[in-house]
Amino acid sequence: MKRLGILGGTFNPVHTAHLIIAESAREQLQLDKILFIPSANPPHKSDDIIDAQIRMDLVKAAITDNKYFEASDIEITGSQHSKSFTVDTLVKINEIYKGIKVFLLIGMDNLAELHTWKGPERLFELADVVVLNRPGYLVNARNDFGDRVKMIAVPNIEISSTDIRRRIKEGKSIKYLVPGEVEKYIIHKKLYVNC
Repeated sequence: MKRLGILGGTFNPVHTAHLIIAESAREQLQLDKILFIPSANPPHKSDDIIDAQIRMDLVKAAITDNKYFEASDIEITGSQHSKSFTVDTLVKINEIYKGIKVFLLIGMDNLAELHTWKGPERLFELADVVVLNRPGYLVNARNDFGDRVKMIAVPNIEISSTDIRRRIKEGKSIKYLVPGEVEKYIIHKKLYVNC
């Protein structure tokens, strides 16, 4: 049976750590493919998020040289004005990829707030939920979902989209924090300069 990893996020912008942890998860879980899914309108975030289609283009630029990575606009098409919820995305994924084992990859920070997500119980019916360690977050043994997830260790890399946006606004270099093609795109389009 084919194994499909789902890595959703704002990707505002996508950066090198996203790619490194995705590749580590792919290897450890023996995934045939990882779908990077930029969210259209994430319910838990709202600060300085640029247009979803631009974030999609950045993801495509970032993953172009990895045959195991694919970008999906499943949350962007038809969701421009409504919030995008992971549970709804997983329902669509299961309809599109019938007979494939689905793994939802989330960070430790997401596990801590999973009870606030739409239909958290349903997530476990639609996918194997895999938690990736994240710098600054500890496992909370009392979390209602902690014993239902698989945890894997991925490289802890201190790169954040927030810091990248701040650096761009301050006129600082983002070289090596993002893939080269992403850096070129950001500079060419003057993204995040006024965020």
